Order: sequence, then C-alpha cells, then structure tokens
Amino acid sequence: MKQRNTIQRQIIRQALMELDHPTAEEVYAYMHEAHPTISKATFYRNLKSMADEGSALRVDIPGQAAHFDDRLEGHGHAVCDTCGMVFDIEMKQPAMKGIERIVKDDNGFRIESANIIFSGTCPNCQRRRKKNERS
Repeated sequence: MKQRNTIQRQIIRQALMELDHPTAEEVYAYMHEAHPTISKATFYRNLKSMADEGSALRVDIPGQAAHFDDRLEGHGHAVCDTCGMVFDIEMKQPAMKGIERIVKDDNGFRIESANIIFSGTCPNCQRRRKKNERS
C-alpha cells in the first residue's frame, strides 16, 4: 500500500536525491541539519516504509550498513573493496532478463526483484595504489 506523500517523505526523498548511495545514518544526519524537529523514529519509520513500498531502493551490501538509492529503474551497483564507496552500474535490460530466465529455468524460482552488486576497486583507489607502488 502506497503511503501519503508527507513533508517528511519529501524531505527524505530530497536527501536521497542529493546524496550518493547514503546509509540511513548519513541521510538522517544530512536531513537533521535543515530539519532538526523530525525525530529519528519518524525518519526511520518513513525510510523503511519507502523502501518497503518501492519508492526508495535499499541496497544491502555484505559487511556494510544498508545504503539507499533514489534511482528505482533497473541497474546494478558496484562497491569498492578498498574505500567502501557504492556506485551505480548500468545494466542493459536484456542482460537482466537473461539472468532472470536462467535462474527461473534452473531452479523454478519466480524472481520478483534482483539486486546485483559487483565488487572491485574504484578509479580513485586504483590511482592511489599505483601512486604508492611508484613511491
């Protein structure tokens, strides 16, 4: 059931748009600076509800707090094993459908959603590593 578009939800949505794959704590800290009267309980209740209903995307990354994304259309994520940054990865829909078909065909499982996370090293950490190797 879709919830009402309250001022708290609008504020959370705006914070998600302005931050890049933040954790809930990062969203709350950012939002709280401009809107200190919104309680933590209200914030968490609304963020959870938004993720549950699909108006915000929860990205669960092993070993990290959940991150949130305002971008809802199909895409994957990459996480840097060195610095922990989370990035969007463009995935063409035929590739996603191919994965869904393989899983369904092999296991008889009906996929309702998928969250694909790639791990590796981001460009900044690659540059830092090369610089340190030269030193």
